[in-house]
Amino acid sequence: MSATAVGHFDRATAVAADGSVEIDPAYGGFVGAHGGYVAAIALRALADVIGDVEREPRSLTIQLLAPIAIGPLQVTTQPSRIGRSMSAGSVRMEQDGETVAVAVGAFGRPVPSLARRDVAMPDVPPPEDCDVVVLAPPGAGSFKHVAEHRAAAPPLPLSGAADAELFAWMRMTEDRSLDALSACFLADAAPPALVATMTEFAAIPSAEIALHFAAGGLAETSSPWLLGAVHNRDAGDGYATEDGELWTPDGQLVVLSRQLRRLL
Repeated sequence: MSATAVGHFDRATAVAADGSVEIDPAYGGFVGAHGGYVAAIALRALADVIGDVEREPRSLTIQLLAPIAIGPLQVTTQPSRIGRSMSAGSVRMEQDGETVAVAVGAFGRPVPSLARRDVAMPDVPPPEDCDVVVLAPPGAGSFKHVAEHRAAAPPLPLSGAADAELFAWMRMTEDRSLDALSACFLADAAPPALVATMTEFAAIPSAEIALHFAAGGLAETSSPWLLGAVHNRDAGDGYATEDGELWTPDGQLVVLSRQLRRLL
């Protein structure tokens, strides 16, 4: 993740030596910059400060405290601990002297251990058998132009469905190999699950995104596609809790996520 930036997404997430970042207008969201894009910036900054490619991302939690405008952003990173096999750090993001986001992340080397998985990939057709659709609802911002969506199973957004869940194949529109940074972005690229139950659009931006990276999820995949499955768990008082998963086409779990969203 510290490699020389070459593609659009890599340039858009690049953190300069002085901690400055230029928020790219291509990654606009509901209100301000897209949350998954900001999470990718935070993860990249943390990976740089940890400085050990053998320590893979294990978790990232980011709180989006205020809308992040297109333009300059200042990022401050701090290593919290560099252990023998696991390291952690924190990130603070500021615009115009105000804190707009904070994040913490953990990185760890793989070690022999117990292996267990109690979640299964949804049974859906492969991406090549699904139709390309614009799954981003009105007002979702410009990020829909940097990601391609294919509806993998019903329901669709704004269909008035009984179940608050969505299933979509997603990939970045530029030719870029999947890694933890693009997984950060795609983990927030599906529409909010509650949108499936609606018939009229309402903004449901991310307030907090927690990502847990599965063991070996991206180790051998060559496909650019990830299946996003999102499910609303609770909504009320102006907030919603949403769980999500990202899967490769060959059934490898990549990310487990949980989001706190605002209902505007």
